[in-house]
Amino acid sequence: MNSDARKILITGSVGSGKSTFARALAESTGLPLYELDTIAHPIPKSDYARPRDDQRSVLERIDRKGQWILEGSDRKYQRYLFDWADLVIFMDTPLSLRKRRIATRFLKQILGLEKCGYRPTLKMLKKMFHWTKSFEEGREEFVSFLSQFKPKVHHIKRSSTLSSQE
Repeated sequence: MNSDARKILITGSVGSGKSTFARALAESTGLPLYELDTIAHPIPKSDYARPRDDQRSVLERIDRKGQWILEGSDRKYQRYLFDWADLVIFMDTPLSLRKRRIATRFLKQILGLEKCGYRPTLKMLKKMFHWTKSFEEGREEFVSFLSQFKPKVHHIKRSSTLSSQE
């Protein structure tokens, strides 16, 4: 992995471990961490979505600072971030693990053991399972898209393993 990277994009499906990995990386590197979900939906527990042009403006301001970790699921309208990044980390954990994490996270949120920026409802739980299914259905297209960034993409297939994408 490029230890000189100052702009790191961490991406993957819901439940892949992006947030946990991003927090640990931010702590170990001192780089500021930004969650793409918070940029897209800046008002916690609301359905408000910041307009895409405004999201880009926020991200451009962050980029001008010269160093960042951005963490979030792939949004096609934000794919310019792959160009901006020095390093792209693709969290590609197995589907069964992601499903288990989604269910566990939901239970922790309902019980008040884990905070979240959205309402932990059955509707949201269904959306998360839908998003991870959609990711699987679009996997080939996404991996093909990533191939153009091959030198700076690192592919994590297990939470504790980091290797260059083949």
